[in-house]
Amino acid sequence: MSNPGGQRSSRPVVLLFGAGKLSLGLLAPLHNPDQIDLHMVGRRNGNSSAIAHKLAADRSYVLEVRGEEPRQVTIAGFHYSDTPDGLKEVTELLRSERTLVVLVCAGEGQRDVIDLIRDALACDLPPVLPDLLVVPCENVVSPDFQKLAADSESFCRLISVGKSMVDRACSEPPQIIDGRVVIATEAFYEWAVELGSSIGTTPFASAHGQIIQWIGADLTGSVAPVRERKALLMNGVESTLAALALADWIQEEKPITLSDYVAVDYGGRNLDGLIADFSAILAIRLAAMGMAESVGRIDEEAAHYRTRIKENPKETATRIFRRVLEYRIDEHWDDWQYKVLQPMATYRRYCGSNPPFIEDAIEAMFDLIEWYRNQQGKGRRL
Repeated sequence: MSNPGGQRSSRPVVLLFGAGKLSLGLLAPLHNPDQIDLHMVGRRNGNSSAIAHKLAADRSYVLEVRGEEPRQVTIAGFHYSDTPDGLKEVTELLRSERTLVVLVCAGEGQRDVIDLIRDALACDLPPVLPDLLVVPCENVVSPDFQKLAADSESFCRLISVGKSMVDRACSEPPQIIDGRVVIATEAFYEWAVELGSSIGTTPFASAHGQIIQWIGADLTGSVAPVRERKALLMNGVESTLAALALADWIQEEKPITLSDYVAVDYGGRNLDGLIADFSAILAIRLAAMGMAESVGRIDEEAAHYRTRIKENPKETATRIFRRVLEYRIDEHWDDWQYKVLQPMATYRRYCGSNPPFIEDAIEAMFDLIEWYRNQQGKGRRL
């Protein structure tokens, strides 16, 4: 195997596919370079070409942490390749016994990564290399990952697929500033990884678990309560709050940040009301999942998310609502249904009525969808 760093190393290798906002803003900064060799794999195409070139040349970048105590941190100690130029090197790494964990943060490129792994590990012989743990770090995970694991008996190594929940607001793509790659992010982050039941039966279970901690993630028995909390208290609240904000500000025809909206009396009341509605739904869902012990922490967690929304000066209602509209227009309903419509149905089923603030927000959503379509018919965009 070629050594990207030019020195021999016995440390385990973690491959990270993706060099976008989440990879640079959260996943890469947390790794421990004294314990693992992190090898990032990007794609040199379009607007990312300059970023890819700088990452490959510098093998470092600047993390700009915003908030009450802003700071800049240089992230280094990683290797970088991009495809297709570095395909041979990436294939060698996938077939190396040192590579035990693969992280995938490739967005719409998940299918390409799965095909690359499949091609690299194709073999006519029984598996002879250590088991490989593949962890998709995505909001929407391709079902082809599970098929990859099911087919791995025909590869040169068996594959187990873990689950992950990642949360860090990186509202801007990486940029080159003063000759350095810079990515801006908020101070808060959360990254939980669930190995899954099948991994516990392999000889490499403890090694995988140790590496997960070396790359900075929290190892958990289930990411479900973490994912439910973020989906409801953050994503659900933001989506519905954006609709209410736009309904009040639509005549201004300019972006309105959520932090500006909640600073006024009625905006603050809507935020508190939506958090109360979604908190009630979260309690119902956690209890139904047999995780009643997590219910007692909801108020504290809700207060945290309330602060995040109030203090994020970059998040605009128009950006959030355009994303909702894209799900509607492109018939990508799953995310919106999971975060807003299904929670409302859960509340109604258990409480016998609709959650009042979510109901108002959903009505505003449909009104705004109709308004938005009329504007598009006139050649105007929000």
